[in-house]
Amino acid sequence: MMLGSVHVQPSITVPLALALAAGLAWYWWRVGRRWKRAARRVVRRLSILLIALSLPALVRGLSFSNPFDEPQAYLVTWTVATMLVLAVLAVGSLDAVLTYRVHRREYEEALHRVRRELTEGASPSEKTGAGERGQP
Repeated sequence: MMLGSVHVQPSITVPLALALAAGLAWYWWRVGRRWKRAARRVVRRLSILLIALSLPALVRGLSFSNPFDEPQAYLVTWTVATMLVLAVLAVGSLDAVLTYRVHRREYEEALHRVRRELTEGASPSEKTGAGERGQP
């Protein structure tokens, strides 16, 4: 049953939002494990929180807010939803920068380790006990 002039029926958006919320709850738990770095864990949990906050605004804008009956409420709903989605994109960009920095640091540490091994006169294959051509 349609509730007036809305974009999508609530019978579609509400179950979809609930399923997405369940997935976000699982991901929140998964991100909380200790193997994640603390900064990345905070940023990922912030993005999960922002996505969860945007779900009700998106469902309301798509299924419950009628632009012809309540134009001001419709505008406020979509403004809030848009701002939350933009915030998710900003936090996602921050996550990408942090991930790049972590991988860059790991790469530089590996290069430094190999450079140190080579300048000490022993090749990495000799350190592992391998033969002349890398064979045992």
